[in-house]
Amino acid sequence: MNNPLVLLISATVLLVVLYLLFRPRTGLFPRLRAMRRLNDRVLREDALKHIQKLEYTGRSPTLRSIAGALGVDSNQAAIVMDDLLARQLVCVNEGVWCLTPEGREVATQVIRAHRLWERFLQEETGYGEEEWHDRAEEFEHRLTAEQIDQLARELGNPTHDPHGDPIPSAEVHLPYLEGISLVKLP
Repeated sequence: MNNPLVLLISATVLLVVLYLLFRPRTGLFPRLRAMRRLNDRVLREDALKHIQKLEYTGRSPTLRSIAGALGVDSNQAAIVMDDLLARQLVCVNEGVWCLTPEGREVATQVIRAHRLWERFLQEETGYGEEEWHDRAEEFEHRLTAEQIDQLARELGNPTHDPHGDPIPSAEVHLPYLEGISLVKLP
């Protein structure tokens, strides 16, 4: 038979579990949804960063190169590119993906955050050189524009990261590469 005490305890346990699962901001499902949104943003920003780096060196991105840079399959890369097209962060010119001005701004900000964070890790922490890049990859998507500017000021507005790559300016300007490519040397 149905004992009222057992039913009451069961209902209470069920309500507590539901509360823990769906509690705003800290429940399991809101956290999973936030992680999904962050993951989608990271994929978009990494795709933009990849396209910017290729454009910077005079090469064109392919779906395969984007998939490789993102660490996803071609289908997922195509979904990311469709999303970037819908957000008007990329466009297609003569069959080649290109950054729009808005997409270039986002990509340059991510590159700036990454390189400043590498510089921070070099100057302010005990992490070894082999860890700078991976740690910067994790953190570059978490910084706001204001935090990036503050980090740059704290570091003395450096112009290059520890690897010698130029750090874009606050005005979202990435300096041109200087020098001659090794493949062009005799």
